[in-house]
Amino acid sequence: NFTVTETNPNTFIVNWNGTNVTVWDDSLVLHMHFNNDSSLGENNSLLADVSKYNNSGICRLDLGRCPAINNTNYKFGGAAMTFNSTQFINISASAGASSSLRMNGSLTVEAWINTLDGGSREPYIMDKAGPTGDLVNFRLTLGSTNNKVNFQVFDGTRGPTSSSTTNINDGRGHHVVGVRDTAADVIRVYVNGVVEGENTDNTITGIVDTNSVIIGDRADSLSLPSQG
Repeated sequence: NFTVTETNPNTFIVNWNGTNVTVWDDSLVLHMHFNNDSSLGENNSLLADVSKYNNSGICRLDLGRCPAINNTNYKFGGAAMTFNSTQFINISASAGASSSLRMNGSLTVEAWINTLDGGSREPYIMDKAGPTGDLVNFRLTLGSTNNKVNFQVFDGTRGPTSSSTTNINDGRGHHVVGVRDTAADVIRVYVNGVVEGENTDNTITGIVDTNSVIIGDRADSLSLPSQG
């Protein structure tokens, strides 16, 4: 066990069995613990970003749109926050907000999730899209027919998707990751540290990058929430 006491770290490197592993550096633009930590300014409707960019998220507590804090079994086996069908978190990337979330190149999106959701819907883990659904930066979702992880990017015409092979709709904790690698022109999906899907990134124009990031639902309609 170790403790980081620096409140605004620039780089975090761990020596793991003789190998230096970068946990984060300047390229990290959003990192949320969902622990309702008052020392970070968090409360029931404000979720702190511990990256240097302070891209904090908000939810509408007055409308019952804030996920519940889970302080019992949240470490790996559970979830730090529990979402139901009406709850989501909004992180602004529009004009006046931090430009760090206006990602138009290579990017990595990841989350720890624990869910029994799925079935006929396509629950959204994280979405960055416009109000009409056609201006998508990226989407990380749970498949509606196969309960697999899907990662998509979209340039207004082309929307390549990569999917996992593991069924994660099992009530267990999973680390899920979507990667866009513009140098290799591929998108990938990882589950629990293993590459399970790869597809060609055939986007040819810049992807829209000023949309808000929504955690727990679909940005354009707020009609496909995650539950778990």
